[in-house]
Amino acid sequence: MDIVQPNGTSDVLKPANGSALCSGSAPALPAVTTNMLPLATLLQNFAEYAFSEISYLVATLPNLQQPDSIKKKKLLELFVRLRKDLVKLYVLVKWSARARDFQRLIQLMSFMRTEQGNLFNSVWGMKSIVPGLASAKLPNPDLMTALEVFINGRPQLPSHNLIRQSALSAKTILKTFRNLNVLLAIKLALADDLPPRFRNYQIRDGRVTFTVDREFVASVSIADDETQDETISPFFLIDFRFLFGFPDDRYVLDDALVTPLPAPSHVKLESLANAVLHRSGLPGLYTILHHYATTYKLYLVHKQLANMRQSGVWKGHLQHTYNIDQSTIVVTYWAARAALRSFLEIGLNRKFELSFRWSKDGEYVSTHSLTEGLTDTDFGLNIEQTLTEITNKHAELALRGIYQQMSAQLAVRDGPALIRMLSPGKLHYQLTHTQHTVVSIDSITGNVFLVNPTPLMVSFVTRINKDAAAVAKVAYNLIVMRLEILTLKISSVLSAVGWIRNDVVKVSSGSEDWAKLQFSASSALNVQFFRRREWPQGWFLICGVNGYSSNLHWRVAQLRAALGAWQIQWLAKINLLAETDVLCEPKNYKSYFDYETLAELAVVAANKITSHLVLEELKAQGCRLMSLRTPTLAADPAVHNLLRADKSESVIVIDKDSLTAVPGCYSTLFLKIKLAGRFLCLSLYGKLRARINLKIDGPLAIKFEPETGVFEIQTQVETLSMGSAASGTLLAETLGKLTTLLNLISILNVLQQSRVEILLTDLDSIRFRYDSEEATLCGLVGAGIRLELAPNNPHNLVAVQLDSILATHGIPTLIKALGGTLPLVKALREISTANQEALRDAASGEFLLPKIRFSLFTRELNHFQLQYAAYLAESSAAVMDPHDIHSGTATLRALEVIDLTVRLRRGYRGRTYLFVTSPAPFLREFWSFKTNPFQEGDEPMDVHPLETGVACAVSCASRVLGVLNREILARGGVP
Repeated sequence: MDIVQPNGTSDVLKPANGSALCSGSAPALPAVTTNMLPLATLLQNFAEYAFSEISYLVATLPNLQQPDSIKKKKLLELFVRLRKDLVKLYVLVKWSARARDFQRLIQLMSFMRTEQGNLFNSVWGMKSIVPGLASAKLPNPDLMTALEVFINGRPQLPSHNLIRQSALSAKTILKTFRNLNVLLAIKLALADDLPPRFRNYQIRDGRVTFTVDREFVASVSIADDETQDETISPFFLIDFRFLFGFPDDRYVLDDALVTPLPAPSHVKLESLANAVLHRSGLPGLYTILHHYATTYKLYLVHKQLANMRQSGVWKGHLQHTYNIDQSTIVVTYWAARAALRSFLEIGLNRKFELSFRWSKDGEYVSTHSLTEGLTDTDFGLNIEQTLTEITNKHAELALRGIYQQMSAQLAVRDGPALIRMLSPGKLHYQLTHTQHTVVSIDSITGNVFLVNPTPLMVSFVTRINKDAAAVAKVAYNLIVMRLEILTLKISSVLSAVGWIRNDVVKVSSGSEDWAKLQFSASSALNVQFFRRREWPQGWFLICGVNGYSSNLHWRVAQLRAALGAWQIQWLAKINLLAETDVLCEPKNYKSYFDYETLAELAVVAANKITSHLVLEELKAQGCRLMSLRTPTLAADPAVHNLLRADKSESVIVIDKDSLTAVPGCYSTLFLKIKLAGRFLCLSLYGKLRARINLKIDGPLAIKFEPETGVFEIQTQVETLSMGSAASGTLLAETLGKLTTLLNLISILNVLQQSRVEILLTDLDSIRFRYDSEEATLCGLVGAGIRLELAPNNPHNLVAVQLDSILATHGIPTLIKALGGTLPLVKALREISTANQEALRDAASGEFLLPKIRFSLFTRELNHFQLQYAAYLAESSAAVMDPHDIHSGTATLRALEVIDLTVRLRRGYRGRTYLFVTSPAPFLREFWSFKTNPFQEGDEPMDVHPLETGVACAVSCASRVLGVLNREILARGGVP
């Protein structure tokens, strides 16, 4: 200790052996220069820094494109900053005047710390000598020592290896070992309290070695074989070691992993074991070593668990509690999972052996295939391996529970196809027909994970792991995950093949419209609405995806928005497994969806829509529908080949009699429907009962096979107008063509029955020949039918009357009229033509007047009037120019008018006769003929005189009228 004098000097109290103190001089203080800087160096550095800053600013300020005020401000800022640093340096320089005192204090503190360390080292050195002094102390006087002194002249004191002793011979050593071996064998053979696990021993080198598997090895020898006290054991413990270890803290001993005790603990346990062996013998030794080994194992397990929690794969997923008093360790695995605790309770059983109890999700598991002891092999005591077995078993049981839960919820026929166990820890899960995954549970974290997950699957894994302990929730989330993936897959595939998804349409669950969909009650059900661009407004394809089944529920429906909700107007199911509609031939589809099937789905849905629209229109018109398998006409090969409907077509069977009563056609009609792009193609098939040589020409799409009698009517309707079209517009053209065709066939039947020759036929006209004349029925399609005659047809005389008959009485009456009046009109045409030629020739010659003018008047079809008028020209000229007569420039005066009335009347027995009458006086001799003036040749003529005329058969019209015409013309001077 230093004593400070008033003058600043100090005297040092010197120790007894201190040379420095004895000499009267103090030791030199150590020089301390760490973290110190000379003041001169500091001032020099600041001066250089200030010069550099000022020089740089002076050099750069002139070149700056800034106002002078800014430059001055920068210079002022530099001076202010340097001034602050100079103030600090000024304070430092003032303080440095007393720096020497501060430096001495620093050196003195360093010296004091060094001396304090030397003092502590001396104290600990003296303390370490104390244990060695106990052995150097002389023993207390006793009788044995006195005897030794009396006999030997000196006591037997320890020599501390200072007195060299004679070495024992090898023979003496071997003899001693042999005697000890024999003695130990006898002792053990006579011992009746030898523990059962001590029966595995080996006697060698004067000691017996007991080996307790997986616990310890203890070497015991005999301490005193002459003791008479039976309560004292003659054995003493030479050495022992444990036969187990901790893999992360070990050394190799006899090719086994062993974790040794610390040296103080080993010595203390050895001393305690000898005391117990001395009192309780070998059973006591086994008990203490066995209990200590088991407790030490538990401690090593705790140590290993602590290391596992701090690093490695178990970090953050493992918790454990070590209760020393109760000798138990509670290991909670999957600690990060939010669920009921699952833990492993490690402790000592009734046999004081290490064992465990397993609590899975809050319940103790009494039946499992795991061993009750911990893993303890030649490779060390490994709690991690035991824990891995437990977690693997837990993961397998949880995965098995998920599999059983999903198998119970999935459809019976879909379960094996969707899920199956690949191994105890792997569950194969079929998501779609092309995508699957493998579900497993991580034995470290307890979380569910999927093999090769997509981003959507990753989001569901996060949701699943929130309730990973609840098997029912995990199974449900997996089913919902498959539902979402399947929904997304269907949406993408349908979009790829031309479908348009509509997210606006929604049908409220629980409503009446939802009940119409007839979807099975399920908590995992997604409903999507799709449509195609060419579909009419308001029509949708509804796809119901059920997570519990591999079947897809398809519906095609007509929806209408009303009062903020969507209402179903019409609905039809679509079964892709076997689409068999009453209107369509059977179609077979794959049991699962793919691109081809979903592309064909558009065809099936379109058939449903078009079939419904067509059916509604047919029903509105009162048509009766028939089954495709009922009529025998479908078995006709000619019809069957035409009715081969592909996947894009539907066939409707119609009762023809409910549409039209036109005969000549079978009562069964087949309507084939096909949606092609933006157009609805309709093909109507039928078959005629009788063969008709019908050749249809024209722009209308109607085909007819004369050999088979099968006809086909083709029409197209634009689909964009289907939804908003008025009732009856889809089939208007088809039924109109059918009516036209059947009317045409009816007309042809009438014409054929009337034995006329059909020359040319199309849907709008029929050209035919009766006798030698030709006529055409036009306007079959349109406002009204009319008759067109050739220019040289004699019936042109009565064309107006024939049109009236056609419009009033129809074609059969017209055909009869044409045939019945043909001889008469021919005769009238011949007379008219002959008269015109004769009068023209007479007028061209130089004949004197009077002249004849002929006129033919048609009153009715069976009533004609022939008028002959003789005229004189009122002129002074004796001879008239024929040109003046015909041109009308000459004035004529009628001298005489002769009328012939020609009528067709039904006479005797219903026969038709031609009645020719005239009041002309000069014809009376013809009416009262005694000899027939109309007779020509030997063939008799059916002519009968009347009072003012004659009656004859129609076939005689040409002869009778010809004779009368010549007679009248001759009277007027026309040859």
